[in-house]
Order: sequence, then structure tokens, then C-alpha cells
Amino acid sequence: MRRLLAVALAASLLGATCHPTPGPGDGGATTPSAWTDTVRVVLHALAWALPAAQLVIDATVPEPARSVIDRAIAVAESAARGLDVSVSAYQSRGGDRCAAYAAVGATTSALVTLAEVLADNGIALGTTLGPVVQSLGAVADQLVPRSE
Repeated sequence: MRRLLAVALAASLLGATCHPTPGPGDGGATTPSAWTDTVRVVLHALAWALPAAQLVIDATVPEPARSVIDRAIAVAESAARGLDVSVSAYQSRGGDRCAAYAAVGATTSALVTLAEVLADNGIALGTTLGPVVQSLGAVADQLVPRSE
């Protein structure tokens, strides 16, 4: 039953398309106005993508690889929660630039590690995901205010 649920969820996610709700007069385009907006978009994606990935992994990958991948997903989820806290503090109180910058780095590192774990355990997505996450991490280093 659990495998069937995971396959159904994966199929629905593959077929689903999300379109941002257009604002008045913007032609449907969404442009983040600050680095924090970009982080919020990434956190929103991770909030559904990591649990969905875990369901699929748990339903399709045998042990011991499943446990290793599950731990890597848990670390990525934890890093994303830390980033969410740092960005919320940054936005509400003027925030600590050093903590926000470090949280972006920790989340990037956790996602790179997840990609490596996937690749090491025979899941081809990891070999594609790793360079993409590293590239996004480099972009984030340019967007997020550095600690002084």
C-alpha cells in the first residue's frame, strides 16, 4: 500500500504544474525583489520536494541504501528549517547577516551531500542534482549579504 501511495504521489507531482498567481498588470511574471524572497521560493519548494522524495525513496529503494538516503534527506530538511528561522529573524528584526549567510551555506551543503548520497546509492538524479545545487549555491553567495 505504501509503495502504491508513493507511486501515485510521484505521478501526480510529475503531472502537476504550478503557476504563480499573476498580480495586477504584471503579465503573470513573478520577480523576487530581495534575496529573502528568493530564499522563500526555495524553501517552499523544499517543503514539498523533500518529503515527496522521501516517500518515493522509502517505497522503492532497498536497505541499507534507504536508511542512508533517509538520513541525508533529514539533514537537508533540518538545514532548510534553520534557514527558515534565520531568514525570518533577518526579516523581522533586521536580522543577523552572518547567521543568514551561514544558513544559506549550510542548506546548500546539505543539498549537495544529499545529491552525492543519491548518486553513491545508484540514483541517477544525484549526478544531475549535485552540479545544479552547487551552481545555485554560487549564485546564493552573490545574492545573500555577507557577514562583515
